[in-house]
Amino acid sequence: MNGFLLINKPCGPSSHDILDLLRKFPFKKIGHTGTLDPFASGLLVVGINESLKFLSYLNEEPKIYEATLTLGCQTDTMDHTGKVISEAAIPSLTQELVQDTCNAFIGIYHQLPPMFSAKKKDGKKLYELARKGITVERKEVPVTIHSLLVKSVHLPKIQFEISCSKGTYVREIGSSLAQKLGCVGHLSALCRFASGPFNLGKSIQLENLNSAHSFELISISEALNHWPKLQLTGTEVKELRQGKKLNQKNQEGFYQLFGEEDFIGMGEIKEDVLSAKRLMEYVL
Repeated sequence: MNGFLLINKPCGPSSHDILDLLRKFPFKKIGHTGTLDPFASGLLVVGINESLKFLSYLNEEPKIYEATLTLGCQTDTMDHTGKVISEAAIPSLTQELVQDTCNAFIGIYHQLPPMFSAKKKDGKKLYELARKGITVERKEVPVTIHSLLVKSVHLPKIQFEISCSKGTYVREIGSSLAQKLGCVGHLSALCRFASGPFNLGKSIQLENLNSAHSFELISISEALNHWPKLQLTGTEVKELRQGKKLNQKNQEGFYQLFGEEDFIGMGEIKEDVLSAKRLMEYVL
């Protein structure tokens, strides 16, 4: 059993907790493609067995979230689970004004990772330092904000939808938005609706995970559908598995490789030569 399992994560458990729940099934290997904070809900993509070999070839952009920003109260974690560190009066705001402010985020955005995050500094996760009251210097990281749409303004709450690149901390976007609006704030809700080709509509609820046969996996080939396909003969597949390279006159780039009808892995053509990059385990 190989492929990707789409989980609708509820608020509360961490992404690691979800993996622990899945270990009751007879999977050899599992891993998720992107962490969701415990307070957040929504799409968690879990790779099963051989699919983990192909995570680097997934197109996980854009990621789409819906968030609720609560103004007037700032927390150390930038979400509702943290300790209140400041408060401010809430100004009079219209949806048009908030949208104009959101538009300034669109494009390349240089983001300072929050202290309460899994980013590492000298081998230690930032949240481990933050819990000890330690703040360290961090470098801004460029991320891309594709869109930032205000859904509603019912003060003190602002609901918005964001489409962004991998690695974007939506909590920080909310905190920065509050500051640009002349206030402070934190995220009181966050839900991931999509990650590249995966969306929440095809996900499964945790309570419905009764057995490994109670759900369908997204095939590796379907998940890698943004790459072109290359059909190989049985002899060519055998040679690639032996570590050989093949003459292949085709456009340079990465390809899904197929032997007969089965997906066998990913390859790359460069200067008319095909080499295997990742191959499925060969079972006699």
